[in-house]
Amino acid sequence: MLIYRLKQFMYFTLVCLVLLCLIVTAMVVLAIGDTPLPHQNSIITAQSAQQAKQAIQRNIRKFQHRKQLVSLKLSNQELQSIVAIGQRTQSDLRVRTTITTQGIRLDISKKVSMSYFGSYLNISIFIPPSNEHLELSLLKIGQLELSGRLALYVVDNILTHYTGTPLLSGIKSVTTSADQLTINYSLPEGKLRLGQNIKKIISEFSTKHSPFGNALIVRHYYQKIIETANALPENYDVSLVLFIRPLFQLANQRSKEYGKPNEENRAALLAITMYFGLYRIEYFIGQVLTPAMREHKRTHHITLAQRRDLAQHFIYSSTIEIFSNVQASDLIGELKELLDTSNKGSGFSFIDLMADRAGVRFSQLSTNHSQTAKTVQRLIIGKFSEADLFPSIADLPEGLTRQQFDQDYRHLDSAPYLRLLSKINQHLETIPLYRLKY
Repeated sequence: MLIYRLKQFMYFTLVCLVLLCLIVTAMVVLAIGDTPLPHQNSIITAQSAQQAKQAIQRNIRKFQHRKQLVSLKLSNQELQSIVAIGQRTQSDLRVRTTITTQGIRLDISKKVSMSYFGSYLNISIFIPPSNEHLELSLLKIGQLELSGRLALYVVDNILTHYTGTPLLSGIKSVTTSADQLTINYSLPEGKLRLGQNIKKIISEFSTKHSPFGNALIVRHYYQKIIETANALPENYDVSLVLFIRPLFQLANQRSKEYGKPNEENRAALLAITMYFGLYRIEYFIGQVLTPAMREHKRTHHITLAQRRDLAQHFIYSSTIEIFSNVQASDLIGELKELLDTSNKGSGFSFIDLMADRAGVRFSQLSTNHSQTAKTVQRLIIGKFSEADLFPSIADLPEGLTRQQFDQDYRHLDSAPYLRLLSKINQHLETIPLYRLKY
């Protein structure tokens, strides 16, 4: 009798597993499609970059007010500028937004590696105007139509669980016109506590999983930078290479002992970025600095081609690549230059852009693959000078005003602009380091 019941249980379990597999397969088939949804143009001009920046800053400032109810507003053009920037960071992402008096529609297509079922995950969302709370009248994933109310409930509970605050519940009304989206949002009472909770979540996740780098390893390289700095004359501009060489010598030594050259190189780059300005990346990699390290006073400025700004462009771009991807790193550099074409900026600089791209490329080669990481180490610990890190800047234009940029280059996809990018890449290719393949 016991054997008979055991057989029945095993048969029932097998049937349930088969049914579950069939349901999951059916959902995948319905969710994945062969063609993407219509998407909007991702062309970015100096004007659209400025619009996106102003819109984001304007709405962020609203959260800093003491008023509990804030009104967040985006015009159709501002929203499209933000979307264009966002989808440009992901080559396999296509997005379209449409604001009308009936509401706002968002269509998203993400390319996926499931060619047997299809090539695109398509998601459509429609948010109608509401005077009480956020609503979804349409949530469609491929051919699957899901309950918008249930989706909002699940998302709100997940956010509340992790942040301790019902974030979506703060949306009190959504209003749309032919050209503008307005969201009235009630800020949570514990706004300060919310910020502290989010920082705590990021810190705990970073300490436990080390997605971008191990804080204890980064600490070794930070200490090496301090030792290197102490051996140099104070209050002196020094080439970035004078710090990169000893760091990668240490990376080479540790790689022989621990066998992870790309992890060691990543830690070296994060340490130099922290030392020369971005302490906040500790939020994402865990606590690096000891009390003694915090007391150390930096007495040097680093340079590249005898310019401080180019060294900053290089190291910040190398770190952005670690935390994101090549497209995002390149775009951030381009956006910074577009924003510099305003009256208060220093003008668009293709020289700055080359420093950005050099930093991104250096980070890629140093951290993405073990074999290439070893090769980078060997190149740097040999006869390595600044000329082996950064090419000549003599024939690249800079200081372009908005009018000059619009007249000569128009936008980031124009033929003249792409020719200048090609020229930058050719300059980089003159250096053996950047000719490495992985």
